[in-house]
Amino acid sequence: MSKHVPQADLRKGVMPEDLFRFHWIEDLSLDPGGTLAAYTVRQADASLNGYTSHVYVHQLSSAAPLRISSGSGLASSLAWSRDGRQLAYSWRGSDGTNAVCIWNSDDGTTRQIALQGAPMGDLNWSPDATRLVGVRWTRQARGTIPRATARSASRCPPPSAPRWRCPGGRWWRCMATTACSSRSRSSAPRWRRVYVSPSWCGTTRR
Repeated sequence: MSKHVPQADLRKGVMPEDLFRFHWIEDLSLDPGGTLAAYTVRQADASLNGYTSHVYVHQLSSAAPLRISSGSGLASSLAWSRDGRQLAYSWRGSDGTNAVCIWNSDDGTTRQIALQGAPMGDLNWSPDATRLVGVRWTRQARGTIPRATARSASRCPPPSAPRWRCPGGRWWRCMATTACSSRSRSSAPRWRRVYVSPSWCGTTRR
């Protein structure tokens, strides 16, 4: 004999389409002055069969956040300048383009530094806010990697989280001292290397 279950007691499980109702807060960064909180929000996008994420800045004394990124893509690696006037973030467009975007808190404008090849992550500002540093996966042609370097790559982690060391005025790489590789059966080795870019132009230097 079956038992009648009242309609009010029925509970629907999570369905695939429910994924489009979810929003995830990911990167979170507080400006040096402690008045602005920047964060990224990720959500599913059916048209892309994937995800998009955007950058929001929230004045802590205000109730409404401001979205500062536009277009379709993925934002990550938030980095405030030391004076709190500029916020840099990495942008991976759904059309395959990559860039570093810099938002100015004074006038609300955003400028882009277009990148050729892989996106740049682990962003960090120099103390005078004139340069940005980050790491990128860089494809290396087969047969051009020194044998000694290739052997050492299997024993060390890839460079990450570069930070400015003061005093001394030099970049230093956390977790590694040499470039290291990531290999797959179908592609050439990739090497994660550190790049520095002036904040006013798109010329990056490895």
